[in-house]
Amino acid sequence: MWPFNKKNSYQVLPEIGHSYVMENGEPMLTYYRPNSGLFCSTPLSTNDTPYLLNIRRPIVMDVKDIAPIEIPNDLPTECDGIIFKNYGKYYITAFYVKNKSLQSMSF
Repeated sequence: MWPFNKKNSYQVLPEIGHSYVMENGEPMLTYYRPNSGLFCSTPLSTNDTPYLLNIRRPIVMDVKDIAPIEIPNDLPTECDGIIFKNYGKYYITAFYVKNKSLQSMSF
């Protein structure tokens, strides 16, 4: 069960002029997982479509050994996504975006 309730206060990261979804100074490729609604740092198969994400005011949550996770329904309005660290069996990084059509781009 998700360890948060309605009385949460979230630390929204500041605007840095570009997306927080970066790796070694370059935009990170992510892969959408329809079952969870999250973008993940690793593909499930070689046919997975890569996406670039634009998350500029995220919160970061460590979800190691927490399952299932749920998206909090009380996110601050300035927050446009969540970065989940240590997600799943292999402790990868996963991302939630508030607006998939505006904040993700496939190629």
